[in-house]
Formats: sequence, C-alpha cells, structure tokens
Amino acid sequence: MIKYWSVNAPIFYHLTFYRGDCMEYYAHYDEGGDEKQLLKEHLCSVAKLTATQILPCVKFNEIDSLILKEAVYWMGYTHDIGKYSTYFQNYLLYEKNSELKEHAHISACYAYNLLNDFLGNKIKDEDLIKIFIFFCYLSIRLHHASLRMKGLFDENVWYK
Repeated sequence: MIKYWSVNAPIFYHLTFYRGDCMEYYAHYDEGGDEKQLLKEHLCSVAKLTATQILPCVKFNEIDSLILKEAVYWMGYTHDIGKYSTYFQNYLLYEKNSELKEHAHISACYAYNLLNDFLGNKIKDEDLIKIFIFFCYLSIRLHHASLRMKGLFDENVWYK
C-alpha cells in the first residue's frame, strides 16, 4: 500500500526504488556540456514547482484546492518516472536507440494508478475522479508533445 504525504513533507521519501545496484539515473545528460541532472532531483524539483502553480484562489466545487495541489504535485513527481528504465538510460548515456526508450506512456500509466488510489480516498464522485485522472494521464503522456485536441486520438500518437 502506498502512503501519501502532504506537499510539505520531505519529498525524497515519497517514492523509493530499490534496484540492488548503485547506478545513477539521469533525467538529462550531456556528456560534452554541463547538463547532467539526476532523475530523482528532476522529479523532486518539478513536483515542488508544479505544486506552487496551484494558487489558493483556484477552486472547484467538488475538488478542494489542497487536494488539487497534492494531485498536481504527484503529477510532477511521476511525469518522468519511466526514465528509470534501462532502455531510457542506455539511450541517454550511450545513445543506444530502442523503441522501448519512450518514457511518457509508462510514466502516465504509473501516475494514473497512483492518482486513482489517492483521489479515491478523497473525492466521492467516481466519474469526476475518472475524468480528472484521464486529463492527468493525457498531460503526462503528451508532456513532450503539443496538448491539442486535433489528432489526439490518432493511432500514431499512442504507439510511439
């Protein structure tokens, strides 16, 4: 069972991955340049930043602003979690191309399930939960693409 903390809790302890190795996982890596960002640092900084974007004046009748803020925090934290795959790391570090390097879909699926569990305990309206987490899924799934409706459900968007 996953335990949830408030957005003010120490964020390095929210999700823990044990792989039994000492490999450093990167979100961004440019061997020739100065851009080397560890994935855990990237996820934490995006989570913090996204949570600050929900202002107290943002209100919905069925979703409390604190719940929304925490859900958006988790979206930020999980948006690149698929980069923990060996396929993505081999692509990033060694330029080994593979169809399996794509990280957005697995990240979106992970976030969808996490948010479904999280919101299921906090929002009573199941239809609202489904709609909200579907939009969360789309935001993460397409976070490197254009968020537009035209062509959204074309087959080639989903099978990259």
